[in-house]
Amino acid sequence: MPPESSVREMRRGTKSCLECRKRKIKCIWRTDSHIVCRNCEQRGRACQPQTALHKDHATLRLSSRDRIAQLEDSTSRLWAAVRNIQANTNLPMDEAPNRFDLSTPEAADADSDASESVPISPPPHLKQLFENDTLGSNEYPSPGTSRASSGSAEHRIGQVRRALQQLLPTREDVRLISSYASGWLSLYNDLFPTSHVLKTGSQLLDQQELVRHPKASPFVISAYLLSLAITLQQMPTHALHGMSGNIQDGVTFIRDVTNTVAATIFHNDALAASIEGIDVSLLYLRLHLGGNKMRINKLWLGIRRVIALAELIGMPRASYAASTFCNQAELNTSSEISQSGRKNKAMELWYSICTIERMACLMYNLPIGTSSYDLPKQPITFRGGKMPFKAYVMRMADAISGIQSLDNMRDDPALESAALEKTLKIDSELRTLANAAPKEWWTMKDGEPSADQILQYMTKYFTVRTHLWLAMRADARERYPYSYSVCAEACQELSIRYVKLRTSLPNGFFMSRVLDLQVLTGMVFILSQTVSRSSMSPVDQDLRDTDSIAEQVLDTMDSVSQESNGDFAKQGAVALRSLRTLLSSPGSSSDGLQSLTLSIPLLGKIHVRRKTLAPISYNSRPVASEDNQHPIEDGMQWDQALNSLNYNLSSDDTAWLMQFSTNIPFLGDDYSLMDQWNDLEEPNLLISKLPNRQE
Repeated sequence: MPPESSVREMRRGTKSCLECRKRKIKCIWRTDSHIVCRNCEQRGRACQPQTALHKDHATLRLSSRDRIAQLEDSTSRLWAAVRNIQANTNLPMDEAPNRFDLSTPEAADADSDASESVPISPPPHLKQLFENDTLGSNEYPSPGTSRASSGSAEHRIGQVRRALQQLLPTREDVRLISSYASGWLSLYNDLFPTSHVLKTGSQLLDQQELVRHPKASPFVISAYLLSLAITLQQMPTHALHGMSGNIQDGVTFIRDVTNTVAATIFHNDALAASIEGIDVSLLYLRLHLGGNKMRINKLWLGIRRVIALAELIGMPRASYAASTFCNQAELNTSSEISQSGRKNKAMELWYSICTIERMACLMYNLPIGTSSYDLPKQPITFRGGKMPFKAYVMRMADAISGIQSLDNMRDDPALESAALEKTLKIDSELRTLANAAPKEWWTMKDGEPSADQILQYMTKYFTVRTHLWLAMRADARERYPYSYSVCAEACQELSIRYVKLRTSLPNGFFMSRVLDLQVLTGMVFILSQTVSRSSMSPVDQDLRDTDSIAEQVLDTMDSVSQESNGDFAKQGAVALRSLRTLLSSPGSSSDGLQSLTLSIPLLGKIHVRRKTLAPISYNSRPVASEDNQHPIEDGMQWDQALNSLNYNLSSDDTAWLMQFSTNIPFLGDDYSLMDQWNDLEEPNLLISKLPNRQE
């Protein structure tokens, strides 16, 4: 083949000319000196050899995905500019055409591909093989894989950003929403300080330009939209009439934000498996707590998903390693400083996850998934009249994790002694925690709700839960005077604090249902121990003014039952009034009310019947002395504390009985058994009279 005279070099290994290659025939040359092959010579065509072109960046052809990404990026910038002009001039917002559909197969494929790139925490035992006294190693990502994954990740992030930005309201709507945001934002940041939650309502206005930027972070946009949606849940109905733009009504906007954030962030493995993604996921779950309908199963599965992703990316180990970075005397490079700050964020977020999960487990009687992780016991330093919330909550979450084991022990009579020992141990930890604050801190104050008031309320509730099993026994006044007295006092104070705290919380606050359910526990104990007893022992003097307290609690429940998340309060008020009627009716009269059926939050429909009480003599057994009312002293061993109490364990029946289905819904074939975990219906109360009989 003749040499190439042009600047282009011949392709290596080629013998055919362009014409023969095109016709797919064998290219035959007479001699090496000929410049035309035999086929081209016979057909009178120019014989051109195959050559290789040296392509530069100007001649490179972009792929279809890259060209589409450039067009979408240009379109998003144009729409962002249009929205800024419309927002500044108060013009109605136009919806961008070709809105990104999150349910398309392309979006599902993108999320499936992204799931493969979720960062997994490397196993320490494998890293130790190459990082020891003999060997040292560094991780080098594959260059080709990094470039490919980076390009596809940018494309997916661009899609997520555009889907979220299409939900942003106008500046006028944000100004109206921000006027209702400061109350819950300040309280929320005191309870759960995170990096992506705004601090004040004015920041909603200040971040308008930031979230509309073409390169804005999807996590920042998601947190911004979730903050707006949570605020809308707490706004009165008349305030929503002044909305314009794409917020036609609060329900529609909240539903759009919920669905979009769920599809783009919460259920996106690649984005959710990060510190920022987990932070936004927690805020997404709290949006469900404040809605008018709460699905416990979805909320619980969401918490478990967040924990699984945090474990997958190694957040627990990073939280333990953060203390090492913090204790270093000097950080030499900027990368070390950045790594230390990121590990500190991971540590704070992981402790917040553990605290939320443990409290939710205790509330819904579900197993604790983070029990194997120990929370650090930070010193509680009371400064400036405020309790360090984070240190207090972590200590309390660590102490109350044993309450769930008490619920499991009560079904086995052989474990009563161990349950009593566990009760005293938890009580000691809670009292030590409560004594860390001065007495004036526990004084109930009027005014705006604060994190301190919620801390005080939660401490009283967990004290009730700790002693409830022993205090509900029929012989608790004699056999368990300490548990009975502590539980009665805590129930009264819990009810009084509920009246002051519940009415001061913002409408639709995410913890409202929790408070309603907790006060129901205390009030049922008070009613069952006072109304059903004809005589009062000396210990019963702790239950005083119960009628006035009950009326205040019921009035509070009635007033908040009209809120968006007031369904628990509505059901609780009906249940308490019905139970009080049942217990106050003459138990021995044939005309007295003997049973009723009512609906309890998280418990479902139960059948409650009045039991005939046997006369109780308080002098038949020696009552514990006044010195034993607070039997546990500092340094006392548990066996010594048990001996000083002189408890005789028994299993006498209580004064009234609740009967409800014991079928486990997960093991049955009837799907209707799962109703207790679905949307809570309106209270269904059925009162019936049964013939009087001896139990």
